[in-house]
Amino acid sequence: MLKLDKAAILSALDHTLLKPQAGAADYQAFFQAVRDIPVASVCIPPNRVRAAQAALEGKNKICTVIGFPNGYQTPAVKAFEAKTAVAEGADEIDMVVCIGDVLSRDKDRLTDEVRRVREAVPEALLKVIIETGALFPDQIRWLCEILPPCGVDFLKTSTGFNFPGASLEAVHIMRQALPETIGIKASGGIQSLEEAMAYLDAGASRIGASRLLAACQSL
Repeated sequence: MLKLDKAAILSALDHTLLKPQAGAADYQAFFQAVRDIPVASVCIPPNRVRAAQAALEGKNKICTVIGFPNGYQTPAVKAFEAKTAVAEGADEIDMVVCIGDVLSRDKDRLTDEVRRVREAVPEALLKVIIETGALFPDQIRWLCEILPPCGVDFLKTSTGFNFPGASLEAVHIMRQALPETIGIKASGGIQSLEEAMAYLDAGASRIGASRLLAACQSL
């Protein structure tokens, strides 16, 4: 059994609030709860980035989602959305690729949209969400081959919407297939500290979750 490491979990945690029903008061409570805690980032929708910057005052990195959750916006829209988010205070971008293009293995369309977002926000950390729960192992390996040259910093397993979330199997496949310089973010359904440690042990270096901060604070 893996030994729980609170500091390791917090330093890898993208503490997340992406519920569509969350309102301004929910986000203010969320920001106050995480302020001054050394998580990797707070992950929120683009329309909450300005509020996050004001509430957190640079004490936490701000991550936002682009093309979320379905990924079928045009590359131009995704690039504009990412650029606007960075201008408003986002440090990190988690973009969703078009799953239809993944399933049809349309390399040109996939690499074009990722490159366009990368060019729009050269200063931001870029994570690309590939929805591993909808894919076979060979499709995951293919994405691990074609996306790193586009300037990505991380591949991320899942949005947590529409498809199954993270799996240890997918993270193992990704870690074996990706260059060492490309990180892995496991996200979607990770609820316990034990699960988080297992994903870190499997090769993930970021964990996207909404419940782990409270679990860490209870240790």
